Amino acid sequence: MELVLVSGVGGLPQVLAANLESAGSAFLVYEIEGFENKGLEKYSPQTLILEHLGSFIDQLKKIGIKQICFAGSITRPNLNFSLVDELTLPLVPVIAEALKHGDDQALRLILSIFEDSGFKILGAHEICPELLISAGVHSEIQPEPSDYKDAQKAEELMIGLSPFDIGQSCIVSSGQVLGIETSSGTDMMLESIGFIKSLKVVEKSKFLCADDQKFVKNGLLYKAAKIGQDLRVDMPVIGPETFCLANKVGIKGVVIKFGNALVLNYEECLRLSNSFGLFFLVEK
Repeated sequence: MELVLVSGVGGLPQVLAANLESAGSAFLVYEIEGFENKGLEKYSPQTLILEHLGSFIDQLKKIGIKQICFAGSITRPNLNFSLVDELTLPLVPVIAEALKHGDDQALRLILSIFEDSGFKILGAHEICPELLISAGVHSEIQPEPSDYKDAQKAEELMIGLSPFDIGQSCIVSSGQVLGIETSSGTDMMLESIGFIKSLKVVEKSKFLCADDQKFVKNGLLYKAAKIGQDLRVDMPVIGPETFCLANKVGIKGVVIKFGNALVLNYEECLRLSNSFGLFFLVEK
């Protein structure tokens, strides 16, 4: 046994576990306490209690684990330091320091604990390289010239925001920034756009088709890793739910950056994109 998959919520850990299983790889699954993933029940997951992190690391060493893959999303945990066990006490200064920083810096500090203990951190894309899809337009619907300009503005915006460690996505329409992802996540950003558009219904704004009072699709969702982000543990992910929600709130297309965003269930994403009339662009 050489590999442990440490899981949060979402579909990515399930995809990785299925891939490892089909490849005949020997692996263990641990779920972070409070972020259990029902899709992993068949793998008999054990629980990682963060206040017992030192004991967890000690156990992995004893059974010969060499590699760890972290996958799935979690929110910032509220640790109860009164529950910290003896083997975790030496790690408390690093953990406490991590909690003072944004997500990227916090992750780097936590990863340093594992790397200093001799483990190799394995990225999801190293287990499933097919989740990184090729650059180009993947949908039947083609972006318009204005969409490429919006995608360029979105990329520049995310690069500019990278030092602030805010989020991995934004929404841009006709050169205007409509939304920026915060700690609430991409879905919440999209939902807020839908709420704003719904308010426009009573105003008969440009977002409406006059005949049927439906949204005219506008704007794009752009998602990419921040500059300097550790892609082994926090690479952006999109999936079928992304396209469903984009369609629901009236977004006309989805753009990701080549090489630093994962696509779950690509075939279904493509089907939904074409069904909804959304463009799907992977930019170089």
